[in-house]
Amino acid sequence: MAILVLLQGFNPLPNYVVAKYLAKHDQDLLGEKLDEIIVFYSKQTRHNNSSTQQYAVNLQKLLDTPKVKVSLMPLTNINNGHTIRSEVERALQDLIAKQSIVHLNYTGGTKATGIHSYMTIRTMCESYHARFTASYLDDRQHMLYWDNNLQIQSVNDLSLTITEFLSLHCYEDRRPSGANDEFGENIPNSAALMQHLLSLWRYDRANYCKLQNVISGLYRRNDGYVKAANDLQANFSAMQHNIDDIWPILEPVGLSTLRQLKASVQGHELSKKLSIKDDLKIVQFIRGFWFECYVKQELQNAAPDDMPLTAQTFGRSLTVSRGSEKQFELDLYLIRGYQLIGISVTTDDTETLCKTKGFEVIHRTRQIGGDGRMAFLVTLLPDKKRDHIQEELKSDTDISERFRVFGESDLNDIGSKIVRALNSYE
Repeated sequence: MAILVLLQGFNPLPNYVVAKYLAKHDQDLLGEKLDEIIVFYSKQTRHNNSSTQQYAVNLQKLLDTPKVKVSLMPLTNINNGHTIRSEVERALQDLIAKQSIVHLNYTGGTKATGIHSYMTIRTMCESYHARFTASYLDDRQHMLYWDNNLQIQSVNDLSLTITEFLSLHCYEDRRPSGANDEFGENIPNSAALMQHLLSLWRYDRANYCKLQNVISGLYRRNDGYVKAANDLQANFSAMQHNIDDIWPILEPVGLSTLRQLKASVQGHELSKKLSIKDDLKIVQFIRGFWFECYVKQELQNAAPDDMPLTAQTFGRSLTVSRGSEKQFELDLYLIRGYQLIGISVTTDDTETLCKTKGFEVIHRTRQIGGDGRMAFLVTLLPDKKRDHIQEELKSDTDISERFRVFGESDLNDIGSKIVRALNSYE
């Protein structure tokens, strides 16, 4: 039988990938059935007294099965070689004496933990006549490098879900039930409305901008959306003098409350139960959500057969939180193998705001997806501004070859361009 030893740092993804991959291919790669996994974690670090125990616990919850036992072992000082060697030896002595194969993956943990664990476990295996092998996962290249004979294994056949990503990193999905259904739920004729807004933006930019300005003037007050029908009625009255001029661009978007208000001006009785709840959903769709839905639809249409888009590998409005931290959101996410791709979508044409959204999607995707993640920003910017933001974010972050900004000229085939961008970084 074989055991796998893992060193847990602050990124649990590599250990999880290695454990799942070796459990799947244990007979071919280890020569024996994998029956136990040992995870060493730090009780605290020298700098801030934080621990990697919770990440180790998350691994244990996801990996522990009736066939493979997962045990957690603490290290009290991850920077002291003598302490590491003695604690590793004490934790593994009885176990190695009973095993024929021991495999160490030293991707995680500190350099000191990796070096001293490697030397200690190899020496112990020699003493007990157990076969020792070791490996390292490059999660940017998706390759598992073997020490003894320079064997290289691609781990691209391993697929994770969004639930696994979140569970590994201690996040909880805060989306309400059904939030990842087809776009525009509870919005009448959402597909037709999306096409109408897209057509306006492409072929009648002046009226697109006019619609956005009018909607903002009607449905926003004090830096937020109106909260009651009375507020909407007041805004409507303020622009009542030119409502006939702007009605041709308002009428097609299907705002029922506005129809009632317009009818009341013409002498019809206004409903005492005037509600703006349904209208606000449409307003949010008009104000920018339509573009997110468009990108999602285009990705669905362009995805090749080897990139299945299920509820667990592709979705929108991913809202997560961890402990007492403030929750955050990814507009769209896509998982390919064990690589998380975060996509931020914005209709704003301000370079400063677009750059901020670029920084955020890079940061948030890394929080959930680790170093091997990719991030995209989809905008309506002209090419010159798009390229400027691309270069600025490349120079200001560590994700230069795994980040792309898309703009106005990319939108006709945005789904295909995102797929090609994914393939260009393999």
